[in-house]
Amino acid sequence: MSETMICPFCEESVEYGLSECPYCSEIIVEDQNHNKKCPFCESLIKLNAVKCRYCKMFLNNPIEESEEPESEPESGSDTAEVVEVFASITEEKLLRGHFNAVNSLSYAPNGKFVVSGSEDNTIRVWDTSTGWETKQFRGHTSLVQSVVFSPNGKDIISGSRDFTIKLWNVDRLKEVMTLQGHSKSVHSVACSSNGKLVASGSWDNFIKIWDIDTGEELVSINCYAWVYCVKFSPDGKQVASGNMNKTVKIWDVQTGKNLKTLSGHQGVVYTIAYSPNGKNLISGGKDSAIKIWDVESGTEVNSINEPNILNCIVYSPTGKYIVGGFQDGTIKIWDSATLTEQSTTYAHNDSVNAVAFSPDGKYLTSGSKDSFIKLWKFT
Repeated sequence: MSETMICPFCEESVEYGLSECPYCSEIIVEDQNHNKKCPFCESLIKLNAVKCRYCKMFLNNPIEESEEPESEPESGSDTAEVVEVFASITEEKLLRGHFNAVNSLSYAPNGKFVVSGSEDNTIRVWDTSTGWETKQFRGHTSLVQSVVFSPNGKDIISGSRDFTIKLWNVDRLKEVMTLQGHSKSVHSVACSSNGKLVASGSWDNFIKIWDIDTGEELVSINCYAWVYCVKFSPDGKQVASGNMNKTVKIWDVQTGKNLKTLSGHQGVVYTIAYSPNGKNLISGGKDSAIKIWDVESGTEVNSINEPNILNCIVYSPTGKYIVGGFQDGTIKIWDSATLTEQSTTYAHNDSVNAVAFSPDGKYLTSGSKDSFIKLWKFT
């Protein structure tokens, strides 16, 4: 039996001597083959890191080799440097209020509001025209991992590390119900397009499908691995999951039957998204690979490898573009048909944990470990 140790960050039991925790991805032991010390603050960082996640200093300016990266914005600045090729984003507003990492974002159907979930345990609603916080919900006893607006715009669903899913009424500023059934952190929640079902994915290895009106648990699916993300197909008949065992799985919502297992990633799958027409699914995660899959056949259609770990990904409402947020603080845009890179934006001073498009596709919102939310014009 191998000797174990406790990760000082997530407190999970891990194999002794590992350089990186397999659960939270924090660097816990110095290993010259996988990590290095930041020359500025001497913290342990990934070997291929462009910027130190702790002191925020650039190790090598990705635009131009110089002692002082002139274009790197400070947190809360009005501009962010963009290397434009075709499609790009321009910062318009900075949304301040959270005092810990922003993990999740979702637009209201009318595009006038965006909701955020944070490691400060709060859920906040923002007016996209002014950038002001309009509502705040408290009730979770641990960090909020995932939030989503219901299709009617009247409710918000949240998942938390306190093992619960909560339904909130936006107008009444009230918690409507708490769904209990998971035995570990609820890492992801999703709402079906008809607004009748909620899917939750948890580190207890289960996906659960809930009736949004009654709170009844309808289906429980054992994935036999931690579930990092769940997404309903546009028609609501399937739910897909990104898992710790390096797979993407597609499930029948009514029966819980596994319809497809998409294999090819070499690390945890942190993020997935359906194309608007439901024909394709995109995935990414710890192995820095981005893959597009044909949903019907389960085959890999296209793939690229990036130099940094992908945290979040989304299709534009038209399906023409794909946008991803990375642990080095960058946001990238690709053409969805070819995965040709359109632009790279040095967007945040820490990991980009969430990206979301406005329903009309004119704006992109990003949330970061630096606690800030940014509203970008998409052109």
